[in-house]
Amino acid sequence: MVEINKLCPKCDTPTTLEQEFCNKCGSPVESEKPTQHCGSCGVIIQYPDEFCNKCGKKAKLSTFQYEDNSQAPTSWWYVFPIIFGMFGGVTAWALLRETHYKMATNCLLVGIGVTFVYVIIFVINMEFK
Repeated sequence: MVEINKLCPKCDTPTTLEQEFCNKCGSPVESEKPTQHCGSCGVIIQYPDEFCNKCGKKAKLSTFQYEDNSQAPTSWWYVFPIIFGMFGGVTAWALLRETHYKMATNCLLVGIGVTFVYVIIFVINMEFK
């Protein structure tokens, strides 16, 4: 299976990741190197690397994605787990995990911690009634 990088800027012919020039018109093709997060530690791995440089785990090459040029998420994402507890943490994690793995994991942990605090407050409140 050939992985298509993008279309030739001159003639719109599909090119592969390894190509530097278009096969149809010969114009240069700027290759954008896809990346992915390591499933074990979250470090970014660039194509064609097969192993993570931090933990040494093998990358699933079929899951490489192109770099997202969007801005980093704001700290407002922590509002979800603080208000909604574990449900908010899981929601924030699901929405952020592909692009910002570390922040997604932190939101999940905040959600779990806040849920435990809510439960402890509830139990203490029930004992004094």
